[in-house]
Amino acid sequence: MTPPSWHPYPATPSVVGTVLVGEPLEAPALGRSVELLAWLPPGHEDGRSRRVIYMHDGANLFDEATSNSGEWRVDETLTDLGADVVVVGIPNAGAERIAEYCPWPSLFDGRARGEEYAAFVVGTVMPMVEATLPVAAGRWSTGVMGSSLGGVISLFLFLRYPERFGFAGSMSTAAWYTPHLWEFLGGVRPNGGRVYLDVGTNETPEDPVASRVYVESHRRLVEWFRSAGYDDRTLLAVEEPGAIHHESAWARRLPAALRFLLGGPPAGVG
Repeated sequence: MTPPSWHPYPATPSVVGTVLVGEPLEAPALGRSVELLAWLPPGHEDGRSRRVIYMHDGANLFDEATSNSGEWRVDETLTDLGADVVVVGIPNAGAERIAEYCPWPSLFDGRARGEEYAAFVVGTVMPMVEATLPVAAGRWSTGVMGSSLGGVISLFLFLRYPERFGFAGSMSTAAWYTPHLWEFLGGVRPNGGRVYLDVGTNETPEDPVASRVYVESHRRLVEWFRSAGYDDRTLLAVEEPGAIHHESAWARRLPAALRFLLGGPPAGVG
């Protein structure tokens, strides 16, 4: 039985398992409406509440046909892992994606709507999901994940709303793109949880300098979490040799990321 406010995703060869499409959610502060996507694990009809991961760039997660340049293969990976978790994909805003994923002005764009986007996720998306899908509402059952600037907004949500999120994954984090991130980090302290960070050593093959900046900013993020008390139980940091900034790389690293993030109750940080 399809939950209220949702309908089945159109059948397509590249989608595995149960994927649903939500009724449009209005986001007045962002000037758009959003149709969520949700992947539900086998047996989800049993009435139990499950952990949930909110992922950005939702059109890239499950379906090759709707993706930017290849999908993350979230549905295939969760099926292979036998993961008993719900994933909610939040489609990006297209031309407004950068502004929505930047809580602060970026190097190339003064617009910053990340605060409004984060408030929409916490204030509108999560209550709707928790009311209509078999997910638990507690922080230790709730995670957030994205790549590039989607990784930046994932870390922002995790740190800005520690009472709501217990784990976060950020792939190929575009930390260099929003320099104010470091000022933000200087004013917060994580309140426990589990974090996955990664980067490829060749993120931008056409620009080796930019690739080095990706790696350097990744290492700076790792050092910040280490200095905040994260250890090998609560932080997994990966550098993949030769990997580029692309969905295929994120799909390749996704199984290890999810195994870590979903590997039992998150440990606290002292």
